[in-house]
Amino acid sequence: HPGSSKTYPSLWQKYCDRFRDVSTPIREELCLSASQIIEAQPTSDIGDLLHQLELGLIDSEERVRLKALDTILGHASKLPLAILENASGRVLDKRPLVRRETVKKCSDAYRARARMTESLHQFGSLGFVVTSFLKAHRTLRSSGDLVTCGDIERALFDIVLIQSQDESDESYSTRILHLLESVPVSERKHLEVLLGVRNRIRKHLENIAHSRLRRSKE
Repeated sequence: HPGSSKTYPSLWQKYCDRFRDVSTPIREELCLSASQIIEAQPTSDIGDLLHQLELGLIDSEERVRLKALDTILGHASKLPLAILENASGRVLDKRPLVRRETVKKCSDAYRARARMTESLHQFGSLGFVVTSFLKAHRTLRSSGDLVTCGDIERALFDIVLIQSQDESDESYSTRILHLLESVPVSERKHLEVLLGVRNRIRKHLENIAHSRLRRSKE
């Protein structure tokens, strides 16, 4: 790889310029190759590269957007939260595959960052994941993309908002409070709607199960 902006500035600039190549396969390959550089270099030395990857998120070609998304969210434990938040916005991409991949990769990114948190208060910085998911759910449900909506619901309730086995009730409550503190009111209200629907479904299923059980005893 071209080293960094400090060691080989001329070569580094040429490398970054190729991210705007007219060839889709080249742009795609560059997004992939960036992964090795991110792993090897401090983020303070690769600002130009990270900027090009963010531009890759809005590339006209779906393949390039997917590669940029994969590289950015695949390094969630190292990259700045602002870049991860930008990538999470692809959950509203025009292509269904990109939307679904964003949900999956964002869930993985959340888990990676959650493992790094040293204090429950730090979970407030991860609220953008919940915000992006809830905003997308409202929009995509209206447009009829129920598949991605289902992915979002599973990500929210099975990964992000679920209580882990080794998490006390007090720690869980504190984590969720801090996680939701940066979520806009409109998205929190939508979360309440989703919770209400899930509770109604659960109660309905419980009633059916109890009714069946009574009948079997009779």
